[in-house]
Amino acid sequence: MSWVHRVGWRIAVALVACLILTGCAHAPTTGHIDGSVYRVGGPMQPSGGSPPAQPLQATVVVTSTTDATKTWSTRTAADGSFAFDLPPGTYGVVAETDGSAAISGQHEVTVVPGETVNVDCVFYVP
Repeated sequence: MSWVHRVGWRIAVALVACLILTGCAHAPTTGHIDGSVYRVGGPMQPSGGSPPAQPLQATVVVTSTTDATKTWSTRTAADGSFAFDLPPGTYGVVAETDGSAAISGQHEVTVVPGETVNVDCVFYVP
């Protein structure tokens, strides 16, 4: 085998190693917001306690705090859960119930690449 073939083979191995290492070391570019929407409160139970939290169907809206034109929304799953993958930044998260103008309190969260922020939106019913 000539020196050209030996050098070419070594370069090829080095390039493949660089591609593998670069792919494995790739940093995430988005973060994650997940959470649930619940309804709590209501009439007292015969035992005297409050009823347990109930999952609530709602629309969850996320808005960038630096650019209000950037918004995302999703419907909760049957169990009240929701999730978003978003670029890094600070966001306001609010849930809106179906069929009424009820809105949960707004939560302000900071999304960091590769991390998850949990937000639970709670509706209190007297």
